[in-house]
Formats: sequence, C-alpha cells, structure tokens
Amino acid sequence: MKMIDIHVHTEFTLERLLSIHGSFKDLDLTKEKFLEDIKSLSIEYAFSIGKKDGMIRNFFDDTTTASTGSLVEEQGQHPFLKRIIAASLTDGGNLNQARMFLEKNLVEGIKIYLGYSVPKADDERLKPYYELASEFQKPVLLHTGECYKSGKNVSPKEVISVLERYAKQKFVLCHFGYPLVKDLEEVVTAFDNAFTDLSGLMTYEDVCNGEAETRLEDTKASLDSILNNPKTSDKVMYGSDYPLISLKQYYGMIKRIVPEGFHEKVFYKNAKEFFNL
Repeated sequence: MKMIDIHVHTEFTLERLLSIHGSFKDLDLTKEKFLEDIKSLSIEYAFSIGKKDGMIRNFFDDTTTASTGSLVEEQGQHPFLKRIIAASLTDGGNLNQARMFLEKNLVEGIKIYLGYSVPKADDERLKPYYELASEFQKPVLLHTGECYKSGKNVSPKEVISVLERYAKQKFVLCHFGYPLVKDLEEVVTAFDNAFTDLSGLMTYEDVCNGEAETRLEDTKASLDSILNNPKTSDKVMYGSDYPLISLKQYYGMIKRIVPEGFHEKVFYKNAKEFFNL
C-alpha cells in the first residue's frame, strides 16, 4: 500500500537532536535510515514542516538556510519531499519569503505553531498569512493539542473563530488535538474547512515508558466516530511527527487504531486529494 506522511521534520542534525533528546540515542535517525524507511514503507510523499522561527533549513541540516536554488535541487534529488513553511511573528515576520516560495511552487502550505511561537490563532499578525494561503489555495496547518514537554494544551476549539472567519480556507488541526480529542472531533464535524492528522500522538519516549498504549486507546473512539461518519471520513490524514519516533515504529502503532477498511483513505487517499497531488 502506498502512503503519504503529511507531518515530518527533516531540518535537524543528528548531533543537535541527541543533545536535546538523549533517549533517542537508541534510534537510527540518520538520513540514510530515513530514506531507507521512506522506500520500504512505500511513502510516495512526505511533508517536511519548517522550524518555528519561519526559516527553512536544508535537508537533515539545521545549520544552513535553504534558498530557492537549494530547494529546487532538493526536489530533483528527493522528489517525494514536500515542504511546509512556518509563519513567524518575530522581526517583522517571513511573509515575503513565504510568498516567494509559494510563487515558485516550492512549499505546499503554511504551518502555525499555536502554543509555541504564536499565542493565538486569531492574532491579527497572522491575517496576512491566512490571506496568503488563500491566495495560493494552499492549506494552513495549526498546531493543536499538547505542546511538547511544556504542560500546555491548545484546544481545537480555540481556532473556531479563524475557521469561521476564513470559511473557504482549508485548515489541518495537527496531532488530532491530543489529548483534547473530543474537542477535535466536535470541531472537525462542525466545520467543513477543518481537517486533521494523526501525527505526534506518541513519541519514542512514550513507547519506552509504556504510555503509548494509553494514548492510542484515548484516541480510538473519536477517530472511529470521525471515520464512520460519511461527512468526515475524508478529513483524517496520516502523519508521524518524525523524528520524535521512527517512521516504521509509528506506522506500526497507528495502523492498529485505524480500521482496516479505512487504511487506504487515512494513509494515502485523503492526503492525495487534499493536497491535489
């Protein structure tokens, strides 16, 4: 079965990653292993999310900033890799860079890190980014749910005003809103322009400490409800949030809570249609 992973992070160097997440030393997070798993899992496209500061770095290298030329070269070397640029509200923002990459068809959408670098979805400083995404008919990805190791949660309900204001703009509420999955279910069901992904429901640390099973169980009822509703079954897409867990390990966990009859939709078809691939 072909797959599409709409939520990975490839802008890092292994040394820096391990300095932050020491427990990841047991994972093979090399570029070579990533490319090997992309092939073995039959991942047709993987969407690499940009960093919170709004700059796009080069593939498996967070020390150098990507240019138009390097991204064009990257597309030739790794045609499966799609880019998502993050909105930045510091130092005047990165709106001009985002426009340039969108004009040259080098990015497929805009990510907004709610709860991290961006306080609220309805912050007026985000208005130009929403309008830019609408202009180029590209989706906006919103971080929802827990903010990694901060103790904070961003409820999917916090984005309702934006969903209403930009009713023709498509939004992806990332991470299934976990642990606020009931809120996510309610919002995705109520708004035609609200979609979601299954990325980041657990990390490698959660697998090691035994919390992964609880997280899967917490998610399953709302996931079943959305998938069994004909009006929303096309709204769930697969994402891994690599490198917080390996590509193969995450897929193995998530496929257990996705009913087999929905595998093609969740792991491939929904994203194919959503991103017009």
